[in-house]
Amino acid sequence: MRVPEHVADLRDWALVGLLSACAVLAGVLEVLFIPLYVGSVLVPVVIVFAILGNVLLPLGGHSVVRATGGAVLPFVSWLVPVLVLPLFPRSDGDVLVLGGGAQQWTFYGVVLLGCAAGFGTIVRVTSPARPSPGGR
Repeated sequence: MRVPEHVADLRDWALVGLLSACAVLAGVLEVLFIPLYVGSVLVPVVIVFAILGNVLLPLGGHSVVRATGGAVLPFVSWLVPVLVLPLFPRSDGDVLVLGGGAQQWTFYGVVLLGCAAGFGTIVRVTSPARPSPGGR
């Protein structure tokens, strides 16, 4: 039994939506784990997770639908909570990312290196294939 093409496309975009929901969750968790300390030492492991997530999620989204939107949607879904959550204090007045210290630099690393990984992945997967130097 063959599945109609528009149903298959809908399933593919639903999978991209699921990847985008995973990206939102990843962004929220990365912001929440910025102040991860072992003893009195800040451990900036969230920077590695930001880089890996922003390579794998856009790559997976593009491989499902073969469209630019499939790569961009998971990245933007990660970027929104990472940029918005630190702007607002929690209900008890605490902030999620403290300024002026190691937490601030960890946040900058998450944003800058995560964005670089995401933009680099989007450019790599959506660029047209170049012909080989031999001319064939």
